[in-house]
Amino acid sequence: MGSISASVAPENVLPLVDLARWSTDIEVKRDAVAGLASLAQTDVNKAVIGKMGALVALIDLVFREDSSPGSPRNGSPRIARSSVSTKQPFSSETKGRTARFSTGDKLPGLSRSHSLQAGSRVSVSSSRDVKLTRISAQTIALLLTNTANQDRFVAAGGLEHTHRMVGTATNVEIRESLASILSNMSRNPEYQAKMVGDGGLHAVVELGCSSEEKTCMHAASCCKRLSALASNQQTWPGECLELVIGWLVSSRTLKLQKLAIEIVANLCEASEVNGARFVEFDGVSKLTPFLTGVHGDDLRLVAAKCVGKVACIQSTRSHFSSPEILDALHSLLERGMVSKDSEQIQSALHVVCQLADCETNKVKMRDTGYTEVVFHVEAAAAASDKVVRRLCSRFLMLLAESSECRVQMEPYIPAVLNMMQSIDYGALLSTTTLLYYLSETPSCRASIVAQATKVMKLLNRRMVVPYAEFDKVAVKLAANLVIDAQTKREVMLLLPAIANFMEATKSKDNDTQVSTVRFLSSMADTTDEAHRAELVTMGVVRRLRVIVRDGKKPSPQMALAVLRTHLKDHFAAIRIQAVYRGWLQRQWDKKSESGAMMAAVAAQAKMC
Repeated sequence: MGSISASVAPENVLPLVDLARWSTDIEVKRDAVAGLASLAQTDVNKAVIGKMGALVALIDLVFREDSSPGSPRNGSPRIARSSVSTKQPFSSETKGRTARFSTGDKLPGLSRSHSLQAGSRVSVSSSRDVKLTRISAQTIALLLTNTANQDRFVAAGGLEHTHRMVGTATNVEIRESLASILSNMSRNPEYQAKMVGDGGLHAVVELGCSSEEKTCMHAASCCKRLSALASNQQTWPGECLELVIGWLVSSRTLKLQKLAIEIVANLCEASEVNGARFVEFDGVSKLTPFLTGVHGDDLRLVAAKCVGKVACIQSTRSHFSSPEILDALHSLLERGMVSKDSEQIQSALHVVCQLADCETNKVKMRDTGYTEVVFHVEAAAAASDKVVRRLCSRFLMLLAESSECRVQMEPYIPAVLNMMQSIDYGALLSTTTLLYYLSETPSCRASIVAQATKVMKLLNRRMVVPYAEFDKVAVKLAANLVIDAQTKREVMLLLPAIANFMEATKSKDNDTQVSTVRFLSSMADTTDEAHRAELVTMGVVRRLRVIVRDGKKPSPQMALAVLRTHLKDHFAAIRIQAVYRGWLQRQWDKKSESGAMMAAVAAQAKMC
């Protein structure tokens, strides 16, 4: 027997809808709903069933306080029992599909339809029929995988009814169906904000606290989709976040704990309020066991990504500095390097970069051995793995911002110089900044000065392309290096490099101007007059005079001090030359003016 490929005809659905809504026989209503459920197993039938008004009938059965049918309303026809009991509206293939839903199964099927002819009836009491409610709720959940049916469900007020019923329903299967309804609705982006804004989130989270695994999974999946919407992250109630964090310790299943971690990550990534709540609700200690690998490597990686997103908020970073967390992330880096798992390495580096951007964490991370392991990760990374190289250089740069961490990096200065050869701008900028920070420490600067020529050549090669941020750091680094007399002599052999650094005097950035003046001041502070003359020939005096005239404080004062101390003779000679050239220009102008007057007189006399 082949599968059903064409959708059911509307005329075959309408009798079931009417029976489900208007029949006074409880067995008939159950069989009718079971028929709808059977048809809803096929995707192509769902739109037809919804169009025939099935959702309105099912909502009436599930959510009405008194589920007994009333008289036909709004002119809706009521189908007599005899009109459907003698003629089966389904094909043989459809009957094959409905056979699975017998009255003894979870979804009673159409096999009990023969009770219509037998005249067996069960009166509908004023109380809700649990079996009918359960079947109807399951059918609604099936139909709501169709987008058009979702619109019909919302228009009929089904979403609000579902939210209210969660607080009163006690039947396990009904609660599971309600959770499935909300999960399916959360798949539609149009209703994600509505589900949170209308207060329905409390109902979803309450379902997530259920003892039934399927109900919890439906609710947690719903929460994950809702938490991914940026507007929901800002309006997420604090009590709901607290309950989600509670799932980390109260849940008995790793699947639900994984979803809870992902929900927390979504909520805290861009919301400082949620980040503060995460810390307040003791989320750090509840998340820590997942980082240690007790619950498996899969959850370890998910937890690490969560820490990275929570740590995007500056105020939360200091709370992740416990030895357990730092050791766990260090271990994650080592395991990723051994297994060559690029995703694991990237996730761990992203987290440690966030944590290193916090002053109180830097020394703790140094003492935990992060300097060594990150240098090893960078050395082992493939040349094409730009992300890993960029993250490694950024982490080391952030760590070197603390003077207490720089001495530990001194043995790795040759490795830093190799990192400077990267063609990736992000990695290059971070590495150059790292080397600048190291040059601020005398012991490290001595190691860098020993390779000053190589450093200056690397800087000169990169300064050919105008990157304002890189130029600023490069000039600062060069200014620190040329303090050493031997370095000055080596740099004087690299005239193109000096010319490139002089170009930085044209920068509009004040820090760059100040660093350039410092560089030129150190270069001019030499006893070698030939070197000074070379600098003057290259136009140093002219550039410094431009800064004196147009620069922003304090660079004009610094430039003038250089001219008056290290370059005073050349500065005076240039001023004298300028004065003399001005006198010559004025004499030439007078001579030209006199000649023009004489020519005019001669021309006038000739005319006369």
